[in-house]
Amino acid sequence: MSSEISRTGLHWFRNSLRLHDNTALFRALQENECVYCLYVIDDNFFRRSDIGATRASFLLDSLRDLGESLERLGGQLIVRRTSDAPEEVLRVAHEVDAGCIYFNED
Repeated sequence: MSSEISRTGLHWFRNSLRLHDNTALFRALQENECVYCLYVIDDNFFRRSDIGATRASFLLDSLRDLGESLERLGGQLIVRRTSDAPEEVLRVAHEVDAGCIYFNED
């Protein structure tokens, strides 16, 4: 990636919903004037046999907390639900005119 600052980036939260010590988010903020944050809820997640009400509630509470933290910092969390997360990420990147997509490896 070049050292030039891009206009808009998209950070895709995947398994880790943390703001601190988030290398991909840090890089996105360094390399872009504007960064959108996205979490995609996979429809298949709620169909898994090991996902009960408690675990689902924990995810939704964690997303609410992340969204509130981003709002306190002047940002916003976009949450989408689909069975094709990569396709949805590309769709959102197009919607916000993001030149780059950032995410942490699992």
